Amino acid sequence: MTQQCWNATWENDMSVLKAVNVVAGYGAGDKVLHEVSLTLAAGQVTALTGVNGAGKSTLASALAGRLIPSAGTITLDETEVTRLSIQDRSRRGVVLCPQGREVFAGLTVAENIRLGAMTRPSSARKDAVEAIFEMIPVLAQFRSSRAGALSGGQQQLVAVGRALAADPKVLIVDEPSMGLAPAVVDSVYDLLSDLKETGVALLVIEESPLRLVDLADHVVVLRGGEVTTSGGAELLRDEGILTAALLGEGAMAK
Repeated sequence: MTQQCWNATWENDMSVLKAVNVVAGYGAGDKVLHEVSLTLAAGQVTALTGVNGAGKSTLASALAGRLIPSAGTITLDETEVTRLSIQDRSRRGVVLCPQGREVFAGLTVAENIRLGAMTRPSSARKDAVEAIFEMIPVLAQFRSSRAGALSGGQQQLVAVGRALAADPKVLIVDEPSMGLAPAVVDSVYDLLSDLKETGVALLVIEESPLRLVDLADHVVVLRGGEVTTSGGAELLRDEGILTAALLGEGAMAK
């Protein structure tokens, strides 16, 4: 499949995390990703989109170390990390906020966030937790509440806060708007927009790309485990190109 690219000059010296020809799946001979490449840059947001089953969450897992690729390379600050575990990658600054939030329901909000801070020196963890409560004030009032008792939107903020407590260089956020009311989604995206200004390299994964129009700097579209289109955020505003990238050229004729 031929990959289409527009405005590809963003792959420059600002790059933090780079994946080259990554192949990955979940069992012997099972390939979900087929030689996928992308670059994440400091202080910029890359939108990763594609229909259900395109391989978005698999790519997130491969980048974060939850899933080890069978081929290809992943580098962080030009150092290869392809075969490092999710724990080792997190210590180096690649942090995943997974689809479905995955908060620890029986722990308090503060305890959940403290788990994210475990990658830091022990002397810095308490301050890291307090910094998250300052960054996300709505969570401060729930600091002693069990995370499982919170609403879905509040749990999403806990998941983002836990990821931020690890002090990421690269933050991968998988489907942050899934199942949330529009007002709650707005608050999550306001937080992501603020993070962009701190220099974190953000990869935000959404099946519905319109949510990313005002946030993204770059766009990568997956279909069938392959990158079909990549380029500037203007791609999200071009319905014809986006539909063809998501569904195939044949979709344009229907």
